[in-house]
Amino acid sequence: MGLFDKIIKSESLKVADNKPANVSDVLDIQFNGFSKTSRDLALKLSALYYGINLISETISSLPLYKYRIEKDGSKIRVSEKINYLLNRSCNGYITSFDMKDALIKSAILEGNGFILIVRNSKFEIEKLIPLKKSECDLRKVNETDEYIYYVTKEGYKGEYQYYEVLNLCLNSEDGINGKGILELGRETIGLGQAQQKFIGATISNGSYMKGLLTTPNNIPLEQRENLSQKIKTFFGGGNSGRVLVLPEDLKYQNISLSPADVELLQMQEFNVSEIARLLKLSPHMIGGLEKSGNYGSLEQSNLQFLQYTLLPYLRRIEELANMQLLSEEEKEDGNTFFEFNIDNLLRTNKLDEIEYYEKAINAGVMTLNEVRTKLNMNKEEGLDIFTLSKFNSIVRNGEVVNTIMNQTVENN
Repeated sequence: MGLFDKIIKSESLKVADNKPANVSDVLDIQFNGFSKTSRDLALKLSALYYGINLISETISSLPLYKYRIEKDGSKIRVSEKINYLLNRSCNGYITSFDMKDALIKSAILEGNGFILIVRNSKFEIEKLIPLKKSECDLRKVNETDEYIYYVTKEGYKGEYQYYEVLNLCLNSEDGINGKGILELGRETIGLGQAQQKFIGATISNGSYMKGLLTTPNNIPLEQRENLSQKIKTFFGGGNSGRVLVLPEDLKYQNISLSPADVELLQMQEFNVSEIARLLKLSPHMIGGLEKSGNYGSLEQSNLQFLQYTLLPYLRRIEELANMQLLSEEEKEDGNTFFEFNIDNLLRTNKLDEIEYYEKAINAGVMTLNEVRTKLNMNKEEGLDIFTLSKFNSIVRNGEVVNTIMNQTVENN
């Protein structure tokens, strides 16, 4: 029995369908970009997953503190429990980082992010409970502009007033009900999902495999179909590196398309650019090619990221905290507010950082101890003075003292 007979008589061979192959059947592509997709499916797009995490985790790593303006105009951080809840643990079993991360991701994807404010009998804030979009239902009070929050989270079920829930709302027409990228960017997300399926099927099927098999005229139709199916199975997934051996009276000619021919790389790059535009990110930050703009340093890149991507989120969260977490007396006073500390985003390499602080010290803008604090170093006694190096002076007890003249007087 020859090799040809072994191939065509294999029990694993199946008769090939004579009907024209439907491309959607072969590749199993189901484009659902024109309907709202689920959160889990959307996050399977690596560029989208990385972009959302880049935004949410960067903001979550920034401290959010409550400050007060003193009579002399200085800004001090208040010593209250709310700072611990916002930056350490929001309720004793969830870190504040995870709370902020969940809030921002939910707002970006679904349009709203919710945090339940739990207060004690003295109206003091005791806990902050992050809520999923599915655990909080907004219902408008009849003939008013107010909303009631219906919470279904286990242990916290019930109705809550607007001042009992932090509602981070994006892309809203009324400031209450938002729209996330699962809705606004459904075409982009659907296109990305379809591209992923197409690329996976293309690679699995041998780059959309097509070929020409030349056989002798005396081979029966059924045997030719079985042989065709056998070759199709051989070129399917999992056979990389194997060699196909045919008898000399058979000839196979590959006419498949390479990844470059079907422009898979260009398709992926286009999708990354669309996702970056959807998230207001520069494509290079989520793995795309940077075709415009020149980020000459880490400082410039961070500044672009801060100004055009993060700042709107930071301001929304600060205003939300000012509206819901301050007492009425603090709101009326106007000197108490919440603010993110963004110093870490503005840091550059150590050489540039030291040069910046050196100029701040010489200009009398910062004291040595203030700089040591910025560099996570301990304060030293006697270094809380301002120096004016240009004038060889220091500021002592509110007066400018020329160090050279003072030293000359002492020596005489």
